[in-house]
Amino acid sequence: MKEDAFKGLMRDFYTSYAGRRATTADFQRMAEQRIGVPLDWFFDEWVGKTAVPTYTVSWRKEAVEGGRWRVRLRVRQSGVPDSFRMHESDSGHFSWWDYRGAGFRRNLGLRIDHILLSEPLAERCAAASIDRAPRAWERPSDHAPVLVELS
Repeated sequence: MKEDAFKGLMRDFYTSYAGRRATTADFQRMAEQRIGVPLDWFFDEWVGKTAVPTYTVSWRKEAVEGGRWRVRLRVRQSGVPDSFRMHESDSGHFSWWDYRGAGFRRNLGLRIDHILLSEPLAERCAAASIDRAPRAWERPSDHAPVLVELS
């Protein structure tokens, strides 16, 4: 749903239920009427479920000069797959480029923007991409949008 359509939905929902009790089901029904497709999968996954990812933490310490310690911490997240890597496993795909050194023009960047999906949504992920076009605009952000297509 595009931003202007979403704003219209929110305006209509507010107008319809101002001063009255509204439920999530009321909002879902109005959203489905507005865009013309069932949204059960979305509301079931993102509103109704309470699943959270699993985190595994490991660390190690090492002595450094002056009686100090360096601690290296690693946090791994599981149970929420990275949607982009499900479709693009090779390197060279970036969502951020530093302005210094013409990083975008030279394709020297980092992939620091992610869309993480729960397992049920990962099963519905049909495609993922990074939209580089906005990054080439005259005064762009240094980030490019990461997109997923859910079926």
